[in-house]
Amino acid sequence: MTPAIPNGRYRHYKGGEYLVVGEALHTETEETLVLYHSIRDGVPSVVVFARPSAMFAETVTAEGRVVPRFAALDKPV
Repeated sequence: MTPAIPNGRYRHYKGGEYLVVGEALHTETEETLVLYHSIRDGVPSVVVFARPSAMFAETVTAEGRVVPRFAALDKPV
């Protein structure tokens, strides 16, 4: 089981900034999903994205380095 992802700001390994606002439970699989908004010019988008917690928390290889897919930018809220 993947630990809970704290609410707060995160940077995607490709550079985008995102705001995690909570979690949801998939009704069919009972998989935990992370709910988040993209941030543009300091303002969260209206659209809410959902991604499996395990995928949100995983590491990826970018430019020969292993890095988190999303790295926290501030202390958990």
